[in-house]
Amino acid sequence: MLSYILYVDDDEDDYEVFSEVVHEINPAAVIEYLHEPENIDTILKTIAPQIIFLDFNMPKVNGIECLKRIRAYKEFDQTPVILYSVYFDKIEDAFKNGANYFVLKQWSLVNAKGIIKIMLERDWKDETILKSFDVFLQQE
Repeated sequence: MLSYILYVDDDEDDYEVFSEVVHEINPAAVIEYLHEPENIDTILKTIAPQIIFLDFNMPKVNGIECLKRIRAYKEFDQTPVILYSVYFDKIEDAFKNGANYFVLKQWSLVNAKGIIKIMLERDWKDETILKSFDVFLQQE
């Protein structure tokens, strides 16, 4: 199970929920939280997360721009990036710019926990899984 996570989101409440859910799944997980996405380049030079969760709707630098910056670093070619949003129309942009998964933000904690658990347990070292693109839209 992946345990070193970069979480990029300007909303601290969303981070608190994410952190709580991740620590229920894996109490040993370490989450680096970046709430100012314009600093993505700086943090990428100092850490090597196993997986990145990236919000789409952020001021100054949106999720697609962050995704482009992440994918510009060769050392992050093998790092899964999960883009999430409340906007359905961002799926194609996520795919075109190198996201591994697009997740519709879940309002149900049970659904959110299930999706996060799947992402953390997935065998990302398998090239077919890493290079695939999928979408999670279920909401209840």
